[in-house]
Amino acid sequence: MIGNEKKENNLDSKNREVRPVFPGFAIIVPIILALLSISYEPEIVESATQQVSQNKTVSAKELMADYKKPSNPVEVLKNIKMVLDSELLLKEDFYTEENLKKVFGGGVVVFKKHEPSTIIINVTHLGDVFEAFKDAHNQPIAVTYEILQPSGKGTRKRGYIGFYSDEYNFTIENAERLWGSNMTFEAHPGTKRGGPPRVRTTHRLGNKKIVYAFETAHTKTVIKIVTDGKGAMRRLQFEQEEK
Repeated sequence: MIGNEKKENNLDSKNREVRPVFPGFAIIVPIILALLSISYEPEIVESATQQVSQNKTVSAKELMADYKKPSNPVEVLKNIKMVLDSELLLKEDFYTEENLKKVFGGGVVVFKKHEPSTIIINVTHLGDVFEAFKDAHNQPIAVTYEILQPSGKGTRKRGYIGFYSDEYNFTIENAERLWGSNMTFEAHPGTKRGGPPRVRTTHRLGNKKIVYAFETAHTKTVIKIVTDGKGAMRRLQFEQEEK
C-alpha cells in the first residue's frame, strides 16, 4: 500500500509540473493577437487616404511624367484612360498646351475660352496621329474644364473630352481592352444628331451607342462611344465630374 501511495504521489507531482503556471494563458493569447491585428488597421486606412490626398496635391505635370506622345489613335485612347484614372480632368493645371500635346499628339492647341470657371480648348492638326485627319487640319479634339455652382450646393469640377474619328481600324475592341465588356447601350443618335451614317451592321457592336460608367467615393466617370456598322468608333466622349 505504501508503495502504491508513493507511485500515486509521484504521478501527482509530475502532473503538477506540466500544468501551466497561468491557467488563462490559452484564452488571453488569441485576444492579444486579435488586438495586435486591430492596431494595424488604422495604419492601412490612413495609408490609402494619404495616397488619395497626395494625388490631389501632386501637380498634373508630375502625374504625367511617364506619358508618351501618341503616334496612333489607340495610343491616344490609352493616354485618355490614364488621364481618367488619375482624375487629371479635374485638375486645372492639366489644361496646358504642353500637357494636351503630350496626351493627344496634336500640333496646335487653341484656347477658345480661358476664365476662372471655364476653359474651352480645341486640339487640332492631328494628322500625325489620325491618318484620316492628314488633310483635315481643323478636325479638333474638344477639351473642356468647368467649375459648376449648383444652386444651394458647393462648387464641383467637371472635365470633358470629345472627338470624331474616321479611322476604320479604330474599332470598339480597343475600348473593350481598356474598360472591359461591362457596358450599357443608349439609342443610336443618327446623322441628324451628330452620329455616323447607319450602314449595314456586320459587327456584334456595330451601329451602337455604348456607355461605360464608373464611380469612386468622390467622382463619376462616363464614357460614350458611337460605332458604325463595322464596329469602328466614330464618336467618343469622356466626362468626369466631382460628386
